[in-house]
Formats: sequence, C-alpha cells, structure tokens
Amino acid sequence: MRTTARTTTHFRFFVADNELYRKLAERHGHYCPMSTLGVRLGEAALRQLVPLSPVDLALCYLAQTCAADGIRILFESSGFNNDLRIEPSGQHRLCCRSAAGKELSLQLSAEAMLLAAGYRELDEAGKLQRLELLRTASAERLITLHEGSFD
Repeated sequence: MRTTARTTTHFRFFVADNELYRKLAERHGHYCPMSTLGVRLGEAALRQLVPLSPVDLALCYLAQTCAADGIRILFESSGFNNDLRIEPSGQHRLCCRSAAGKELSLQLSAEAMLLAAGYRELDEAGKLQRLELLRTASAERLITLHEGSFD
C-alpha cells in the first residue's frame, strides 16, 4: 500500500523518528487512531507475555478494524509470530494464549474508543495532537487487561 501525502505530513511532524509507525502507515495505507491503538494493544500484550518465544503465541482480535494491522506490525517488528486470527464480534479485544498456558485478553477502554471516534471531527492540528495522545497515553488509560480470558 502507498503512503498518502497526509500521512507523510503526519510523519514529518509527528513520528518521523519512529520506524514502527512509519512502517505501519506504509503497510496499512494510512496512519490513524485505530491502527495506533492496535500497536498499543500489542505493546501491552508483549509486556505481559515476554520472554516467551515467537512460536508460543496464539493471537485473536475480535474486530475487523484498522487496529488489526497495528497489532500485526507490532508483533512482526518485535520478532513474534504474525499469525493473527480475526473473529469479528464487534469487541475491540486482543486475545493471547501461550503454549505454556498463559491466557489473557486486552480490550480497548471506552475512553480509547471515544478518542478514536472523535478524530474525524478535528482540524489537522487537532488530529496530530490526538494521535500523539493515543501514542503516549498510559496503557492503563487506554486498555483493560484480563488474565485467563482467551475465549
């Protein structure tokens, strides 16, 4: 997929120094709140699951949204498997299971969803600020963690 001029502008002023987000925009086709939140879900999952090996993980995302690409790219860039199963149920939840039996699910908070939904109504400066917020806000603010709830 190609990067749009708008995405390029966002990178010049926002994430030009961040290879992961540059790769996300190139592969996903644009840089948006949901793909950013996908990266954040993946980061939170890795913090819980490391130091497991790449082949130890089963991943499932329960929505067909831009977040799935963020999750895929984060896991791929981190050296973990990229085999993300999508089971659209309308829940913005990433489910993970290790071969060792550890299970967890991470769900986007209501606040994260409101921040993403309001993005389209913002002017260009507001959009850059919103993306920065989604990239840097605490995981506790954006994500709810549940252990032992893969299914």
